[in-house]
Amino acid sequence: MTLSTRVSIQWPPELAGEDTKTLILTSPNGHFVDIRIFKDKLPFVPGPEVPFFADVFEWCMTGKEVEIPNTNSISFPHVIDSHAIAKSISQGQPLEDGEADVGHFFSIPGSDDRKETGSMTNLATGKVQDYVEIWRSLDPLTHSPDHEVRQVKGGAPVPVCVLEVVENVQYQGTLIKYGNWIQGLIYDKSDDKVPLHVIQRYCPENGTEQTVIEFGDIKLFPLDFKTELDEVLVVKENLCWKRIE
Repeated sequence: MTLSTRVSIQWPPELAGEDTKTLILTSPNGHFVDIRIFKDKLPFVPGPEVPFFADVFEWCMTGKEVEIPNTNSISFPHVIDSHAIAKSISQGQPLEDGEADVGHFFSIPGSDDRKETGSMTNLATGKVQDYVEIWRSLDPLTHSPDHEVRQVKGGAPVPVCVLEVVENVQYQGTLIKYGNWIQGLIYDKSDDKVPLHVIQRYCPENGTEQTVIEFGDIKLFPLDFKTELDEVLVVKENLCWKRIE
């Protein structure tokens, strides 16, 4: 399980940079919620009008990562993909699966960060290009919105809870609590104006809770994590969540 942030992205031969505050929560079984919000939109809290999500987030995803045997590569199939949703809405076409996302990971000499290489669509050019990303693992108990703390190796296991929307034709969603961090993403297939709902919170056991992102209707998320495996939580009549991990 990891709490990860992206340090930089590079589209060679351009220089590396980073315009987002990216946070990914990944469970021991590979379930992930990946939120990449533009830095100038933080913190994001509800206002009179909800902007179109693509103006706030570079990319939002959920899925379950799959290690490719005998390689240093990981495949990231997407259950929810904000790029695919934005394309569907803008073109008035049925939603298609997002592009294949396979990253090749390497250690960086003299650093605890890791490098990812691959190819994907560069939104700035609209072309598939090679990229280089640098990733950093963070400590889920001591990292906070105001103070970055790297993951401590060899520490005690940190509890994780993964909830998923079940048996629903309108909604898809995943919500993960890992250490002091909560992050979730919902896709409402019936709403082209506000199709995505995002929550990101820092909730220290003995401290002040901080809301980093509340986009859309956060009442759709169940925030009671005292559930047992396979237990179902009913948020409203047509929206049920099940603890899957």
